[in-house]
Amino acid sequence: MPDIYIDSAASGANNGSSWADAYTSFEAGIEAATSGQVVWVASTSDETSISGVVITFADGVEIYSVNKTTDAYEKGATFTIDNGGSGLDLDISNAGVRQSWNGIILEVEDTISIGAVNATVIFNDCTLRCLGTVSGNFILMSTGDGAYFEFNSTVFVFNNVAHDFYVGNGSTAVFRSCTGSGTLQSGLFDNVGNGGTNIEMYDCDLSTMVASSGNLFSSPNIGEDAIRVRLSRCKLPTSFVVNGVGTYRNLNVSMISCSDGDGYYYSAEYNDIGVIDTDTSTYLNATYDGTNGFSALLEPNANSSIGNPLRHKLCEIPAQDLSSSVDVTVEFTCASTLTDTEFWLEVVHPDATDNALGVTVSTRNSDILATGTTHTPSSETWEVGKTNTYKDTATIPALTGVTNGTLEVYVCLADPTAAKDVWVDPAVTVA
Repeated sequence: MPDIYIDSAASGANNGSSWADAYTSFEAGIEAATSGQVVWVASTSDETSISGVVITFADGVEIYSVNKTTDAYEKGATFTIDNGGSGLDLDISNAGVRQSWNGIILEVEDTISIGAVNATVIFNDCTLRCLGTVSGNFILMSTGDGAYFEFNSTVFVFNNVAHDFYVGNGSTAVFRSCTGSGTLQSGLFDNVGNGGTNIEMYDCDLSTMVASSGNLFSSPNIGEDAIRVRLSRCKLPTSFVVNGVGTYRNLNVSMISCSDGDGYYYSAEYNDIGVIDTDTSTYLNATYDGTNGFSALLEPNANSSIGNPLRHKLCEIPAQDLSSSVDVTVEFTCASTLTDTEFWLEVVHPDATDNALGVTVSTRNSDILATGTTHTPSSETWEVGKTNTYKDTATIPALTGVTNGTLEVYVCLADPTAAKDVWVDPAVTVA
């Protein structure tokens, strides 16, 4: 059972001792809680304030939205703060304390300020909604060394504010299974501290957001200590841009198996010299019907100036008798003519004793410095709208004593022009 009740519709003693006598104010109820106490807020509670609200927390207070009939957890308790203009609406930044919000809907005209030095703030299954269009940070994760912010299954609704997330220096912000919608006017993250900042996003879906600038950062404020950003298995808006890398010292960004809203995965790593590693995309839930299906789309976003092609592992071919040579053929299609220095096939046997690094065979290897030769045409026209269809064959030479080996098939793209997206047929032929 809780220590304190809050219900904006209660009409009793207003002392928080029961649903009947619940506090009618979020602020009063939360500030009445002492260290480690639990606060229940009626899921039907709906409170609005027309002036900015500052809430002082005791350490370890936990707030839950609860069905007041069944006493079961139920998301829905809503607190709306509209101070009538640009500025701080809700301030819950308390140094050195831990607070958690569960199933609560917070709506503000402009800004929510959370956390301070050595604070821990956790949002579980909440909704944070920006109502206004005035300039300001939406979620201000206040500057403070040692501050930790965690958002689990939380919904963020943006509304074209000037910036959106501010993560202060020395802070860590972790997002798990969160979703975002609405419009970003500037970057997703603004002024990411002066260093020592860590941002992690896992399994988050921001794909329906409209990103006006399309940037990950608005204006990262990079200092002596590194800023590290890790996005894993996240769905991002179409044409999302990881900006700032190659410009800001000590900025490091990793994107692992993310999608850009078009439905395919990619991975990339960036640091202060630019793109240092990329991998290409595999479409989600792809099917191949023999006419219009596909397996992989390779897009020309490799950084050609430092020679990073897009190299995608198309498939593995197990249980191959490699005591004799094996030919692997892949068919692909493109809107433009392709040469074998722009797109090529690699087949690797990672366990080959003949070569400690594995055996890789490709036409690319034989004329890497030569003028590219147009690929052999293919008769297949499986991708509608593409005018150039090709095939490429790589040969693994005979490997003594390898009668049950696994082959890894990679397709690679190095051309930097937008006209040379490549679609790869999943029907790999082995002979």
